[in-house]
Amino acid sequence: MRRVPALQPFDLLQARFISHRFAPHAHETYAIGVCTEGRVAVRYRGARHVMGVGDLLLMNPGEMHTGEPDGADGWTYRMIYPGLEILRGAANALRRRPGPAPVLPAPALRDPALAARANAMLRVFASGEDPLTGECLLAGFLEDLIGRADPVARRSVSLRGLNPRISRVRDYLHAHFARPVSIADLAEVAQLSSFHLIRLFGAKVGLPPYMYLEHLRVGRAKELLARGTSLVDTAAQTGFGDQSHFTRRFKLVVGVPPGRYARLVLRN
Repeated sequence: MRRVPALQPFDLLQARFISHRFAPHAHETYAIGVCTEGRVAVRYRGARHVMGVGDLLLMNPGEMHTGEPDGADGWTYRMIYPGLEILRGAANALRRRPGPAPVLPAPALRDPALAARANAMLRVFASGEDPLTGECLLAGFLEDLIGRADPVARRSVSLRGLNPRISRVRDYLHAHFARPVSIADLAEVAQLSSFHLIRLFGAKVGLPPYMYLEHLRVGRAKELLARGTSLVDTAAQTGFGDQSHFTRRFKLVVGVPPGRYARLVLRN
């Protein structure tokens, strides 16, 4: 794991997983990468997708998904996590006018030639030696990727069709993730019964409220660790009840324990 020091910095991950299974999670950013060895299975919008060498791995912000090996040898991959403004800028350059951030054809695109270009770009970023070359390769790659996604690329990224009551609950969770939250609190915000809220939230967001809350806490924990905040203080500031719970949930979502994540990110 390293931070790519571009104009708008973003994370890069190189990893090989043999048995690890990611818990359901989403990213605040895009996730774009390639599988270089083995196969990975992703659960996305209720369906299981298997991807291997030659496939681009793509995920839009806010889309819940999992990841696990499809086979005994696991999978190896490289991913970057660029923010909305990076892809919005690339889409605006392509369309030659301001517009929304693009929607990528998640969770995968079968295009060995484009995947090879992505892998070359990712190797440059991983080396940390020539950021200008990496950014130029990224711009050209994103232009082709967004072009392939047309007309989907010209839709804005949003939780389309989200019930206004569930939107209020999401906003409440984002504002209060660091403190204890009860289902009664959320039901009051939504003006729904607890059972109705849980069913509707899961159907619209892709996770039950408690798992979505943990997802928010892990995302905030990554930010704090990248700033050098201690593990103890990070767990306390993100609402995790104890250190073991924090470590367990963080690894399920990110793929590495929080201590290792902090060392990798701060080292770079």
